Amino acid sequence: MRSGGLGEATAWLCLREEIYVSLLTQKSIRSSLDTFEGASWVQGDSDAAWANRMVLLLAQMLVHVFDTTVDTGAVGEMKDRITDWYRSKPHSFEPIYYQRRNLAAGRPLPEIWMLASFHAVAVQYYHIAQLVLTVSVQMSSSRFLEYLHEHRAIEQRVRQHLLHVVGIAASNKHAQNTWFTAHHCLAVWGGSLRRQTDQEACLDFLRRMEHKTGWRVAALVGRLSSQWYDDSE
Repeated sequence: MRSGGLGEATAWLCLREEIYVSLLTQKSIRSSLDTFEGASWVQGDSDAAWANRMVLLLAQMLVHVFDTTVDTGAVGEMKDRITDWYRSKPHSFEPIYYQRRNLAAGRPLPEIWMLASFHAVAVQYYHIAQLVLTVSVQMSSSRFLEYLHEHRAIEQRVRQHLLHVVGIAASNKHAQNTWFTAHHCLAVWGGSLRRQTDQEACLDFLRRMEHKTGWRVAALVGRLSSQWYDDSE
C-alpha cells in the first residue's frame, strides 16, 4: 500500500471499521497490519499522516490487548509508542478552544474544539487507547478494601477518558465520524458513568446524534438507562 490512491483509502476505511468491531466485541483485530506500516498515508510529517499514525497505533494495540493470550510486554511497548505520539504530536493537534467540564456551571462534558476533523479523530483515538489500556490493567491487590479502592481508581480513569471521547464528538459537529466512535464507546463503557448529570449529558448527545444523522440510538439509550437504574438500585 505504498502507492496511495483509492485502494489505500478503502483499506484505511476498512481498518477503522475493524477498530469499531474490535471495541464492541472486545476481540482482537484479525487483519494483518504489517502492510499499513509502509502506507503512504502514515509517512511524513503532515498533520494527516500524524492522525493516521494514531489510528494505526490504536489498531495495533487492540491486536495485543484483546488477544486470547495477552503479551504484557507487547502491550507495554504499545503504551510507550502511544505516549510518544501524544508527546511529539504537532502543536496543531492542541484544541483551539478547551474548557474543562464543570458541573457547577452546567457543563458536564469538556468542550474540545479541534482545528479539523482528522485532528479530532486522532485525539479521540488517543483517549480510546488510554481507556482500553486502563481497563486492561490487572488489579494487583488481593485485600478487599485495597481491591475496592483500586477498582474505583480504574473506573474514575475510564470515566475521564470516556467523557473526553464524548466531549470531542459533541464539540466538533464537522467531524461526524467522531460521533459514531463515541456511540460505540458508550455502548461498551457507558455503564461506568455514575453521576446522573454525566448520564443525562451522554443521552442528550446520543439523541442529538440521531437527529443530525438519522442513526437509531433508542436501543442503546434503553440499555444504558436500564443499566444505570439497576446500579442505582
